[in-house]
Amino acid sequence: MAAPNLERMFDDWAMAWTSNDPEKVLALFTDDCVFEDVTFGVVARGKEEICSFAIRASAAVPDFKYGVTRRFATKQWAVMEVRVLRTADFARSRKQTLKIDIS
Repeated sequence: MAAPNLERMFDDWAMAWTSNDPEKVLALFTDDCVFEDVTFGVVARGKEEICSFAIRASAAVPDFKYGVTRRFATKQWAVMEVRVLRTADFARSRKQTLKIDIS
């Protein structure tokens, strides 16, 4: 994946999760994907499990917003740091690591 595509993917990821729309989140994943959210202790395999997690996350924290603060990519890995903001005066930095299979 070329660098401009990775840049767009990072921004799309943040916008999709911020939208609280599971369909926008699912559009970023392949059918055989594995998504791990270490903060919440969730490992979701496939789009059905990711959809379920996205719905639960949006219900639990409906007012959160993601903003990408740092990014780095190689041919197979991409790492981004996001800032999570919530209108209830909650803010913290969190790192999200994405593995990109380009084969």
